Amino acid sequence: IIISLLLLGSLLPHLSFTASVKVGIVNGDKLWPSHSRPYMVSVQKKGKHVCSGFLISDQFAMTAAHCKTKGKLTVVAGTDNLIRRKEHVRIRVMSYYKHKPDLMVLELNERVKLNKKIKTIPIPTGQEKIKVGTMCSVAGWGELTHYGPIRLNLQEANVMIMSDEVCQRQWGKKYNASQMMCVYGEGSSCPVCKQ
Repeated sequence: IIISLLLLGSLLPHLSFTASVKVGIVNGDKLWPSHSRPYMVSVQKKGKHVCSGFLISDQFAMTAAHCKTKGKLTVVAGTDNLIRRKEHVRIRVMSYYKHKPDLMVLELNERVKLNKKIKTIPIPTGQEKIKVGTMCSVAGWGELTHYGPIRLNLQEANVMIMSDEVCQRQWGKKYNASQMMCVYGEGSSCPVCKQ
């Protein structure tokens, strides 16, 4: 459950009831307490944030497939602030593996040394269906408002799982219940899903 929601938070918080796609944690709040999501990473190109992701092992991270750009990517781990240079670890991406619908696994060119500020995310063992109305939390770096500036601090926001029927009415053929999840929310902080 958590990996799906974190993936949602890292990759899909930009989904709204419009046809456009915009990345960010809209209406999010600064992460508190600091470093409370040690599995989060910033995927970067030439030192600039491209997408949020998370560590799934000491040598692999996961992000969205649409984050792959021309040029070399790096992963920054161990920080919740994109300009704090002394706290983070920067590791080059050796190779990447794209998966449908919009997933990408990044293989790092060296193993990350895990510690209290750098950890892997627990991966669920089965495919559990998350109930409609479940309150969850998403996190990532991005825009606090639509078309606003990128936030330097890791942001988080509360979201609630919507029904497939509501999403289907809003998105039409663009919505695929087997590959997507719809959420809504105003934003604040919530460390885990509550079922």
